[in-house]
Amino acid sequence: MTRQQKIWKGTGVVLSSLRPMLLYLFLPGILMSMGMLIRRYQGSNDAFILESGNFYSFISMLLLLWYFERSSRKKGQIFWDEITLYLRRPDRKELRFWIVCLLFGASSGLFLSALLTAFPFPKGLLGAYTERSSAIFSGRDLPLAAMTVGILAPLTEEILFRGYMLNRLLTFFSVKQSVVICGVIFALCHVNPLWMLYAFGMGLFLCWIALKKDNILYSVFVHMGFNLPSVAIAVIQSAGPVREWFFGSRVLIVLYGIIGAASGRLLYRRIRKEEGETGW
Repeated sequence: MTRQQKIWKGTGVVLSSLRPMLLYLFLPGILMSMGMLIRRYQGSNDAFILESGNFYSFISMLLLLWYFERSSRKKGQIFWDEITLYLRRPDRKELRFWIVCLLFGASSGLFLSALLTAFPFPKGLLGAYTERSSAIFSGRDLPLAAMTVGILAPLTEEILFRGYMLNRLLTFFSVKQSVVICGVIFALCHVNPLWMLYAFGMGLFLCWIALKKDNILYSVFVHMGFNLPSVAIAVIQSAGPVREWFFGSRVLIVLYGIIGAASGRLLYRRIRKEEGETGW
């Protein structure tokens, strides 16, 4: 294969790996537009998103999972094999490792949340992404938002990125190349420069743990753990006076960040030790 043929082939593989992700990005907007037309909604787009956005996001993720499972059956493949997600009864050692992965993600999420809150970053660095993230929990359906952010979104995103995307990239690119490409695309989806930087590092780790275990279930646990602090913060903030007990002091927030960083480092070392090596 000539150099030009390799470039065309590689470009085709990357574009093919993007298709499921593009569905994930655009389907909620399409469903919301249909909902506005059916209801003959007269308010603003922002008001509709605040009122019903979480519902349409939840429905779109369920539809995507159903569509991908059906597509696998049509191709004569097993959905779980295609995305490399295997559910099996764990022994005690594996169950402990699942908990370690969940806690590592939660520690990382806690550290990032504390950093973004306590450190005076320029508003332009945080941008609209942070505002949209906050808006998720500002609607009337907090339980649905918590279930979507804490469970369904991490599962869906791991299926898309570490399942479909990474597996398709590996059919042409080397392991390191596939991991970097997947990490870059995962980071770009977070839009904001600060979040992109963090998402790139987390994306590399999620790829690493999925490949090491040959099972994206482990990256799902890390991703769920990472989203847990956001859910917990939203629940606490909705509890009125309780909010001041947890977030009334910048010193407390800095302390949360230190706890998250320290525990995350210990758990990261535990995960690497469990694998017994540092390479890919």
